Amino acid sequence: MSTPTAILEKAEHLFMRYGVKSVSMDDVAREMGISKKTLYQFFSTKEALIIETLQYNQKCELTTINAIRAKASNALEEIVEFARMIIRQLQQMSPSLIFDLKKYHPEAWKVLEDMERTHIYKILRENLENGIEQGLYRSDFNPDILARIYLTSINVVIDGQLFPPATYPTDQVFREYIHHYLRGIVSPMGAQFLEKYMRI
Repeated sequence: MSTPTAILEKAEHLFMRYGVKSVSMDDVAREMGISKKTLYQFFSTKEALIIETLQYNQKCELTTINAIRAKASNALEEIVEFARMIIRQLQQMSPSLIFDLKKYHPEAWKVLEDMERTHIYKILRENLENGIEQGLYRSDFNPDILARIYLTSINVVIDGQLFPPATYPTDQVFREYIHHYLRGIVSPMGAQFLEKYMRI
């Protein structure tokens, strides 16, 4: 029997692969092997399905992030593992996904933005503070400001108009950005660790 979680997992896969606009409720029902009526019993509209899929994705992502934080031996290893996770996601993501959300589903896009402004901002700021404490990051920057700059920069990285994916694959743009970001924040000691971790 299909459960809401199984439907969310399937919808997440379809949205990541094809974008949001081109995936219909019929497509999701067909892929799940259920009727559209059954699908609508769980999710009353496509918008509701999109929002709940994003929320489910965020919950899974935060679980992964917390596992990385628990395992990492220091702040630099932690941020490099975050970067690897993001690169994997970008490699699997349809170039149209972000554009579709921004243009056709602003409420769903707001869900992502709200997560960035709360959970991701807090994680980034704490990473910067810990890195300074550990002597791996320079101490001459404001962690609050830099965490906000990072979030803003990520929105630039995924801007398909500024970086058309056919010319600038999003994962490559992010990789270029994160290399420069990390080299800009590390201390001399951190730079030595960075060479060890930098295979991203």
